[in-house]
Amino acid sequence: MYRPRVFLWLPHFFVDVLLCPECGKKLEKNGIAPPRRVIDMDECFYIVTWQYYCREGCQTHQRGWNPKLINSLPPYVRLAFPAILSRCSGLSHNVLAQLRVGNQHKMGPTGVRSLLFEMHTLRFNRLQAQYLEAIFELERGRTTPNSGEYPSFGTFDDPEKYAGFVPSEHYLAEMMNKAIEKDEPEANQHTACIGVRKKKQIIKHIATYEGVPIFNALWTCMDARYIRTQVLTSTKSHEERSGPLAAVAKSLKLYGYDDPKVAFSDDPVKDKALIYGAFPSLAEKLTPIATAHGLKALEPPANFSPNFLATGQQTEQVCSALMAPLELDPTAHFCVSLDAEWNVSRKVGVSILQIAPHTLPLSAFIIPISSPGRCTFLVHKFKTLPISLLRLLVSNRVFKIGVGVKGDLTRLKKQFPSQLSDQTFNVIDLKEYAVQRGIIRRKDSGALDALVEKVLRQYLPKDDSLRRNEDWELKKIPPALLRYAALDVLASRLVFEKASEAAPIDSVTIDSPAGTRVALLVHDGGQIAAYGSIAAEQPTTFGGVRVAVPRRDRVVVEVDEVLIHSAALLLHQMPKTSKERRTAAGAFTLGQLQLASLTPTFCVVTFLNLLVFDRRQPVGLVFFRLRYVNSLSFDTEGSTGGSSKSPPVVQTAMSRAEPAEDGDGDTDNESELDFADEVDHPDIPESIKLQMLEANTENSNGKRSIDDSSDSENTNFFTKLRQLIECPPDGDNVYTRLKKDIFHAFHMIPTSKDHGLRVDFVRALRDHLMRWDPVARDSVDKTCRKVFNRTFDEMLASNPRFIQARTPRYGPPPSVLVPAIQHVYDMFGNAPNAKDGAPLFSKEAWKKANAVLELAREGYLSDLDGVTIFEKAGVDNYGMQKFKNTRGTGKVEGGPHGNVYRKFGALNASPRLTAWAKHVYGVDWEYHHDLKLINRTSFLLNYLADVIGGAEAYSGWLNGDLYERTEEQFGLCPVPDAIQIRLDMEPFSEEAAQKFPLNKNNDWLRKRQGLALPTIPPTTIEARKYFFSQMKKVAVQSSGAGKIEYETLAKEWNGSADGKERFYVTSEILVAYAKSW
Repeated sequence: MYRPRVFLWLPHFFVDVLLCPECGKKLEKNGIAPPRRVIDMDECFYIVTWQYYCREGCQTHQRGWNPKLINSLPPYVRLAFPAILSRCSGLSHNVLAQLRVGNQHKMGPTGVRSLLFEMHTLRFNRLQAQYLEAIFELERGRTTPNSGEYPSFGTFDDPEKYAGFVPSEHYLAEMMNKAIEKDEPEANQHTACIGVRKKKQIIKHIATYEGVPIFNALWTCMDARYIRTQVLTSTKSHEERSGPLAAVAKSLKLYGYDDPKVAFSDDPVKDKALIYGAFPSLAEKLTPIATAHGLKALEPPANFSPNFLATGQQTEQVCSALMAPLELDPTAHFCVSLDAEWNVSRKVGVSILQIAPHTLPLSAFIIPISSPGRCTFLVHKFKTLPISLLRLLVSNRVFKIGVGVKGDLTRLKKQFPSQLSDQTFNVIDLKEYAVQRGIIRRKDSGALDALVEKVLRQYLPKDDSLRRNEDWELKKIPPALLRYAALDVLASRLVFEKASEAAPIDSVTIDSPAGTRVALLVHDGGQIAAYGSIAAEQPTTFGGVRVAVPRRDRVVVEVDEVLIHSAALLLHQMPKTSKERRTAAGAFTLGQLQLASLTPTFCVVTFLNLLVFDRRQPVGLVFFRLRYVNSLSFDTEGSTGGSSKSPPVVQTAMSRAEPAEDGDGDTDNESELDFADEVDHPDIPESIKLQMLEANTENSNGKRSIDDSSDSENTNFFTKLRQLIECPPDGDNVYTRLKKDIFHAFHMIPTSKDHGLRVDFVRALRDHLMRWDPVARDSVDKTCRKVFNRTFDEMLASNPRFIQARTPRYGPPPSVLVPAIQHVYDMFGNAPNAKDGAPLFSKEAWKKANAVLELAREGYLSDLDGVTIFEKAGVDNYGMQKFKNTRGTGKVEGGPHGNVYRKFGALNASPRLTAWAKHVYGVDWEYHHDLKLINRTSFLLNYLADVIGGAEAYSGWLNGDLYERTEEQFGLCPVPDAIQIRLDMEPFSEEAAQKFPLNKNNDWLRKRQGLALPTIPPTTIEARKYFFSQMKKVAVQSSGAGKIEYETLAKEWNGSADGKERFYVTSEILVAYAKSW
């Protein structure tokens, strides 16, 4: 009963001559090969085949199941082979199909192994019971005693009898990897032939080690129906995503698709360069975003034109004239704005150098250049710098001013090492200059265009197509490039001159007197950790820490009040022998130092940039930061003639609703907003909601009386808003074609779920962000009145799903969105909760709400004319058109994103398991997943259409075999060269494989990443020790900047990785590992 099933595979019977797959010579039979066991769903069977010998050719032995031999057979023969084999065993196609489908439905190899064990043992038990039942029938009817015994049926795993076997989950996983990787080319080809419209990034939930992710994110690109590409990235850098996305763009052109008209992202501001780089058409003919802020473009004077100094003689003449006043007056000095540009391909040095001397008045010229003075030098032509230019660059009486000017001069130094290697430069970085004057905060952007916006209230066009190109070294530089370069250096000068009008803010210096009250920050620009005063005694060393250093950036502070006991003091390092380490940096905390002092006050050594003045004195609000909010400004007086003036899109003002950022400015008073009754928001009576909205009108000094004018004000507001909706002044403006998904915009504003008005706020915000299409609304309203005797609004209140399925929404332009959103904020933001009096918006919520307002103002939440967001989805019984929403990245969030969280995370899926984890989302997949077989069947039916029917069944199938093969890669892609160089990673090569022998999984991973060693978190004791020892060094080297240079640590780590104790790491892996400890 347990005789095994045998599958005879004798390929020489199916072909006239069986040829060697290696050399093409005739093979001859060479005896029976040992049978190969194959695991099926409920039993094992054995494949029996011949061995063959190539006597006339390469003299190799081939067994009948050799993959190369099978692939040399006719397709109709090789399709009959029932399994995929490993070295000693194999799995049937049925088991592999179960593995694949089970993995898609949260049933990994462990679950499939349990299923197989159940099926195999169940079959064994049924056969055993059948055998025993037969004996039972014989014995029960026997009238004479049986002199003999029946043979035992045996056990499940008895090798002499049933010989049952179920493989381990590890074996099943390896075989599934093998099958997936075999099908990967077909999957890549099929996916590459699909178009794309929008993009989304989802978080890492794959391949963690002790809670530390090996990959930083799973990047997903999809349209409304299909996942177009997925890439596991090791870093947050766009470099890892730009390659796959550029490959998508290339495939779209190759296979005849148009570029997408709109793209969606959860972070469009950061992803703009990435998306526009892959799809330049998205960035064409855009209205500058700065115009949405009421900013005008920075334009040079009408008579301004760059003077091109093409020869060294011209350069010498200009620079010698600039330096002449310094020779006449030993105390004289002057400023010069400096910038540089270079070709993208240039690795060292610069292509052109621009300077704008501040000594030249706008109306007079010392050299033949236009106002305000700019000289362009073709530096790349010079073997050595002209003497006068060299003097200008190295003179300590010439201040070189610009954004990133140190970087420009560093590149220049590497270009001319013989002249500049030992030289220093006197520079003024514009960002630091603005920070010192309180114009921007240190964490704000210091880019030139950002400074132009902050300081000059204008915007500086920064076209990447001009900035990043290969034309900076042409003999005749194009006029557009010259204008771009001239405008940059002009902007640098204007920003500096305008910023100079602001007085520097006070800061703690080495000369601040003893006793000065100070606050100690956790890191530069971070939280206040303690208060104290500058100590009277400033010794050379204190507590083993040097105080007197050449940079003069350390001071002793006497601490008398600790706010954050867990904050580390970077300079106070613990002894190496200490076992108590509360910080990864290996430094003492304020709490530890306070306990060790045994006194109320204690002294510490800290960096000057971690000190600010103690401003806790009640002197009112110390610091306000202007925000640009849109408010409606209407002319309420009657117009005597002509059309009324359109309301401005933007008005600079202090936000009425936003509380001050500093704690000193918080004027919340819970006693004034006291509601004693506890309220559950779904059941709040309308009267209570009205009371809450009444309370929202209270100001900081008490309640305002409610008069009848509020109704008229609201009526006026909505009247003007309706006018804007009907005729928006910016309806033709397209600020961006990269949109923020509204799903994420809603979730950006954190509000308490217990607040009574939370639901009303979300609904109001939704209805302003996504307005009903007026044409569809009128049509639905007429049908509802006719069929149901209800208006649109009445039907919406009683059956919202009915309305939503038949009435599409749209995102209005910024001129409508901004005042509408601001109105919602004003209505709900400070509304107190009936339970505890807390406002709906916390301080953090106001920040996020203003961020949403900025996104709306810049067009990220507005729809584009001509781009279909709602697709038709049939007609109902009443003749009304139904629609399906394809907006944003909701399909990613609800589909693949959810599956990654629920399934891959639960299974701790390996990279190999997810290398082809792609599927069609939102489409009912009613067939199997063997793409190669489907493609071949589709081809054969179409090719044979004149003799056999059935091709119509594949009319909607996209057959990748009918297109040129793609070069796209999915899943795990090679780490870009730029990241390899930056993190000191050696590329993969055969020499590297011999130098670093690895196990099978790690070897597979490094080959996919294109690295000599794979990127893996610290997994050994030696690696962990090395991590903590290096963290201490890097923390001290950061010099109190408040930011650990993990990239520096990763580079040092990779430079000494040995493939045994330590592998390659990225800065993101180190950050995650540091957090886990």
